[in-house]
Amino acid sequence: MAQNENAVMYAVEQVCSLYDVQVTREQSRQFNVQGAAGRWRPMFFGTWTDALGRKRNKGKADFLARPRVRMFPMGNGVTQIIPYTPFPLWIECKSLKGKQTPDQAAFQQWVEANGDGYLLLREDVRPLLAWFEAHGVEKNCDDVALASVVTPLDCTELYLLPCKHCGFTRALHKGPMFCCPLELAGCSSKLIGKVWSPDLRRGARAKAAPRPEVEI
Repeated sequence: MAQNENAVMYAVEQVCSLYDVQVTREQSRQFNVQGAAGRWRPMFFGTWTDALGRKRNKGKADFLARPRVRMFPMGNGVTQIIPYTPFPLWIECKSLKGKQTPDQAAFQQWVEANGDGYLLLREDVRPLLAWFEAHGVEKNCDDVALASVVTPLDCTELYLLPCKHCGFTRALHKGPMFCCPLELAGCSSKLIGKVWSPDLRRGARAKAAPRPEVEI
């Protein structure tokens, strides 16, 4: 995945956190796993079945957010006011040049046919903010904290931010997936399976200084 896509994904997670919106990481994935007989086989995550009954192993959006909406635009300038109600909003993140695949387009049509929301973000989280505002989602932070999350960063600045899980910079994470270093964080079991995800918030930016070099 391109770094530009990664950056907007981090922003989506933290914007949702500032709005107190539940969000889960989704996305279709394929992994090769070794079975009991020692044979390797593909295992698919994020599978779904379209309206024609075809099982698809690709195309699921990156995130499923569950904002509590208060307003619902009906068109022609009419907005319906409703009690705060959880609403499924699927979010796909792309770079500016990234193209929506046929499976992703089919997934969008599938969830929208059910009445769900779908947003395609291209290196810009502001459409998500606009969606929250249009639907009356309550903001759980001040404007300064929100601005610190959505302000663009280049890769150098991004890599020096502390991870929101373990507090270490990306350089101290391990392997091609940049897994959190358990031994540097006191072998905390809470970090098992966690990967580098920079904390974009204002406080993290203010204290984002490179940690001493540690061999791992």
